Amino acid sequence: MTTWKAGDLEPALTGTATSAGQPVSLATASTVQARIRRPDGTTVLRDVTKGDQTVSPGSWTLTWQTDDLALAGRYAVELVVTWSNGRPQTFPGASTASFKVQHRLDQT
Repeated sequence: MTTWKAGDLEPALTGTATSAGQPVSLATASTVQARIRRPDGTTVLRDVTKGDQTVSPGSWTLTWQTDDLALAGRYAVELVVTWSNGRPQTFPGASTASFKVQHRLDQT
């Protein structure tokens, strides 16, 4: 599991959308976003980049924005896919259901 410290912007968060344990191609998705619940209970929605769906179906990458990981504690992530027909589908966990961000040494 990847470890982040509060305020980090690297490494990016990566995952795979799966259903019944099998990768789901995101090739026909019009949008793919990560819904992130922070330790304080607030949520943010961030666009993610789809990987090469012919080589690695379901793969995605989230590039962190400033303050995304500002708080130490447990974060939860789910993938929100809107298909080309306009219908949304949520992938709970999306292979990275939750992760923890640690305090930096210069934080109390």
